[in-house]
Amino acid sequence: MVWTWIEGKGNHAATVSRSVAISASPKKVWAAISDIIGLDWLQDAKKTEPLSRTRRGTGASRLITFLDGSQVTEYITGWKENQYLSYVATDGLPLDAYHATLSISHMGASTRLMWTSFLVGSDKKRFAEFLSFIDDFYAKSLQTLREKLEKA
Repeated sequence: MVWTWIEGKGNHAATVSRSVAISASPKKVWAAISDIIGLDWLQDAKKTEPLSRTRRGTGASRLITFLDGSQVTEYITGWKENQYLSYVATDGLPLDAYHATLSISHMGASTRLMWTSFLVGSDKKRFAEFLSFIDDFYAKSLQTLREKLEKA
């Protein structure tokens, strides 16, 4: 994990990054992450529903329901085919702002998948707890995706 804590007036901000090397082609990794409804690799996700007609590219949106009943609404804000997708969460997180990017790069026989986010929160204790949670969430989700893609 790489994270940077940025102290502000009344707000706290941080970046969190996790990456994984996957023994699969960039095309295969892109197919998995660009399927914004097929999140069977996402830690504790129960179901994902589209909120827009658009299922690919900027403007697509989804509602993710987790096993604990919590729901997160996300909108795709950036998309470069076979390279990256970015999204914002607008509801469901204990934060004031959340923006994340999943990006891929070719590394010889494997593909590096990087998940980076920028978060803003106003309650320092709650924010610190969420940073710990999101780091673990990214690590477990990326491990699940790696295992899934390397089996196929």
